[in-house]
Amino acid sequence: MLSMKMKSRKQITFSRVWGWGYNHYGQLGHSDQNVVLTPTLVRNLQGLSVKQMFCGSYVSFALTNDGQVYMSGHLDSSVIMNTAFTRIESLCGIGIVDIAVGCCGHVLTLNEHKQVHVMGSNDYSQLGLMGTYDDQQFAVKMDTSNYGQIVQVAVGGRDKLGCSYLLNDDGQVYSWGCGEHFTLGHGDNDDREEPDLITRLKNVKSLIVGSYHCVAMTSDGKLYGWGRTPEGQLFGISRWGAQYVDIPIDLSTLFQGKTFVGWQLSEEAVDLSKNLRKLVISDRVTMALTLTGKVKSWGVERNYGGVSPVQNVVLEDIDDISCGDKIYLALNSKGAVYQWGAKSGSPGFELDSERPNTLKSLSNIKRVVCYGMHCFALE
Repeated sequence: MLSMKMKSRKQITFSRVWGWGYNHYGQLGHSDQNVVLTPTLVRNLQGLSVKQMFCGSYVSFALTNDGQVYMSGHLDSSVIMNTAFTRIESLCGIGIVDIAVGCCGHVLTLNEHKQVHVMGSNDYSQLGLMGTYDDQQFAVKMDTSNYGQIVQVAVGGRDKLGCSYLLNDDGQVYSWGCGEHFTLGHGDNDDREEPDLITRLKNVKSLIVGSYHCVAMTSDGKLYGWGRTPEGQLFGISRWGAQYVDIPIDLSTLFQGKTFVGWQLSEEAVDLSKNLRKLVISDRVTMALTLTGKVKSWGVERNYGGVSPVQNVVLEDIDDISCGDKIYLALNSKGAVYQWGAKSGSPGFELDSERPNTLKSLSNIKRVVCYGMHCFALE
């Protein structure tokens, strides 16, 4: 899951991290591979001044205030699995400020000097290491000298079909890797070995990428979307017989109640462009947090019987949200955490409600993060 924040947040460091959920690869960092049904303190992160948590399908990263990166879980077959958070030595001393990780076993990091380091799976050249498809067990520097000063990194794709994105300080977006589902935004589903400019995007301020669909926000507040959308995950956008949005289209036109070459937008999304605080995307779901503290959702969630429409929930005074494949979290202004999702869940971790339940063992929480079927709460 990746998120787009529409409103700046004061920098906070967290003294305690709680983890729960699916844990078959040790991604919770509890020094085992047992499913954890209730929020449990991640003991080997205590004392590290955690700045943020980042989750992929079977891996988690902790970023500390001094730019150190710790990993637990399974990133890719070329990277050793850890069941407790272990510092990544190849990223030490370079001041990491952001991490992008998703479903496909590859990672892009950005440091305080605007340099990009990469590691993990490289089946589609998604690591941007020109001339090689070799996986990288250790982090290596990517040459971004031809793409301007990088301010954000992002990753997408699913099931080894990995792709990557760079956003520079001129508002330009570059994409490369696997082109399936038109997620690269170039109007075709061709793969690309190296970063290629998405020409329809200009003055981009923030970029969010899911497994199959993407959203970019420009400096003048417009939203552009592209990728796979048959289940309505791109704000309910639909057109008869269409499976994909092959190039970024200006959703702001649709938000005004108009159409774009036959595309139509769900009524719930029409007023979103001027009322958006945070946006998160997972596999086939998009969730939005409004400036008034309400939560809206689009798309479908997977379950044992196939897929079902994601449920919109009634919550008030929400301060943060996160979503995984089948699990959703919301945090209110008083530090209480709500959890809900598909009843099927994952083996050993079946949720008991499609409606929000308060996790009573958590209090004074400041941020929530989840991906796949594992979760973290930061206190």
